[in-house]
Amino acid sequence: MEDEEAETRLDRIIDVMHDVLPATTYEEIAEKVSRRMREHVSVGIINNAIARLRRNSGGYGWTIPHVRRGTPTDTGENRLFALPVDRDGVYILDVSPEARAHLDAGSHSTMQHTATMTLNHTNALRIAATHTRSVNLRARLNDLADDYAYIARKAAAVVRELEAEADAA
Repeated sequence: MEDEEAETRLDRIIDVMHDVLPATTYEEIAEKVSRRMREHVSVGIINNAIARLRRNSGGYGWTIPHVRRGTPTDTGENRLFALPVDRDGVYILDVSPEARAHLDAGSHSTMQHTATMTLNHTNALRIAATHTRSVNLRARLNDLADDYAYIARKAAAVVRELEAEADAA
């Protein structure tokens, strides 16, 4: 019963979030949602609601896209916004130029994060392989590390191309 109540509350919070966006920070969303619902909604709950929304964006018909990481003063006002999504989970890009800039910055940031984290995982897999007795497992870990390294290189190349394109504009 508690799980159903939690889901219902999260669904209500997600509905209210749509009404109070755009916002610059999760804290701002929490304040706006709390005011609208007339109950305290923590930043942690907002984080959970956004994660649920992103996992089920096709069902909700909208999402909050990933945005550039960093302090809000460096990344711009109203960087968190509602973006329509069709039933298949595909973004419907009918956003303002400001929102489009935040969406592009979020894509860039996510790819940069992916490149860094994947390279870190590559190194961790190689270390794990050196400390594995099983020859077969060592080979699988090194093979997976090779795949991760390839993905990290591709992501880093796309980041460089995006940065070059932005510099040219």
